[in-house]
Amino acid sequence: MHEAEKNIQTDWLINQLADNKEVFLSLLEKTPPHIISWKPEPGRWNLLEIICHLADEEKHDFKYRMQVALAPNQFPFLPIDPEAWVTEKSYATQHFTQKLNEWAKEREQSVEWLRKLVPTDWEAHLVHPEYGQMTARNILANWVAHDYIHLRQIIQLKRACLQSITGESLAYAGRW
Repeated sequence: MHEAEKNIQTDWLINQLADNKEVFLSLLEKTPPHIISWKPEPGRWNLLEIICHLADEEKHDFKYRMQVALAPNQFPFLPIDPEAWVTEKSYATQHFTQKLNEWAKEREQSVEWLRKLVPTDWEAHLVHPEYGQMTARNILANWVAHDYIHLRQIIQLKRACLQSITGESLAYAGRW
């Protein structure tokens, strides 16, 4: 791929992060409390836990990993354990709207920061203990993919909640 194509791809990825913010907000704003805390089964995450996770990932994972890749002498690689954060940070006791707003603000700051990086060396990399060498562009692509994973999770959760609350057959809606 030529450098110009890579720059277009990078711009598109940054724009996806900005666009995804609006998608998340559309899916999550105005959610009633009984749906925020609803779980399909014990051990699964509810919407509150998902947004807490997203807020922490925005601050402590993707943006930070990007900083490590671009300036390894300034930012040491720090291990994280997002699964443990659920209990360590008491996600279930957090305030949903506050966490959603916190995440949205963090996302705005991340997108603004990324846009100021252009042009930058998107081939700069870090060495992840589990995934090996990861370029800044690869981290950016995974950041967008992480959004997609949680958008799918939110939609699946909301559909399951709809089924549970209404008790109605959802077969007519189409194959799920």
